[in-house]
Amino acid sequence: MHGRSTNSSDGVFGESTHGRAGFFVGRVAVAGTLEAGTLVSFSPKPFRIDHPLDPANEYLKHAAAVESAETKNVYDGVAQLGEDGSAWVELPGGSKR
Repeated sequence: MHGRSTNSSDGVFGESTHGRAGFFVGRVAVAGTLEAGTLVSFSPKPFRIDHPLDPANEYLKHAAAVESAETKNVYDGVAQLGEDGSAWVELPGGSKR
């Protein structure tokens, strides 16, 4: 089963007033932009994306998502500060930030 639209309308539409409008078991792929409305669940939302340096062979695995009105990614780590309070972080490809 599949849905398709050639006139800018929804290819597949689901609606429910007492449960889920859709349910997927297995892998789900999105080609294009994924838009989400109001999220009411605060449980972890694990997902993976292609690794930017080796997208054909590696993934970045995210264990949770942060909902925000702004588009941001939050990463966590530990840095050793210099005497002046500065720190260098070596990024893949040799860039420093």
